[in-house]
Amino acid sequence: MRYINNLIHLIFFIIIISISFGCSGEIKTNVSCESESNLVDSLPTQVLDGTDIIDISIFITSSKVLEGDYQAEIGGAILTLTTKLTSSNSWVINRTFQEPGEKKVSRDFHLACISKGWIYSDSLVGKSVNGGILIFERKVNTEGIPDNLWIFYKLDNGKPRVNATSKPLLFAEAF
Repeated sequence: MRYINNLIHLIFFIIIISISFGCSGEIKTNVSCESESNLVDSLPTQVLDGTDIIDISIFITSSKVLEGDYQAEIGGAILTLTTKLTSSNSWVINRTFQEPGEKKVSRDFHLACISKGWIYSDSLVGKSVNGGILIFERKVNTEGIPDNLWIFYKLDNGKPRVNATSKPLLFAEAF
């Protein structure tokens, strides 16, 4: 009987938390995913994949964004993207850009919202797709990175980083 009471209290607690925070499956900080998703229609429809410019519609959306390492090459420059969970339980994307013979430039993006395969920060929008992530930097601060195209970052070596349980860590699993 005590077990049943504890179980009922746990279920009640989960329901109250779900109602308080919503059951949208979104991970939020200080930005509303709903207001961010309204901006998607105003974003470019072309993607830079290597030296090719292709339409965004050919990419198949994935609802899961994997923690891991991603890479792109544009015009000889190498771009890397690392998604990681910080010790303060917030998500950060680190992007590096390096042209041959030049110093590597790095930038961190602190994610404000993750919802249904879309990721948002104040200066970045990302879309999880099969095989990688599309990234559009809304506020480009690195010469050589286009400000009018998405960039396709392939999941490096096809292997997501794994957590202590030896399975891919999804953004959504961390919250």
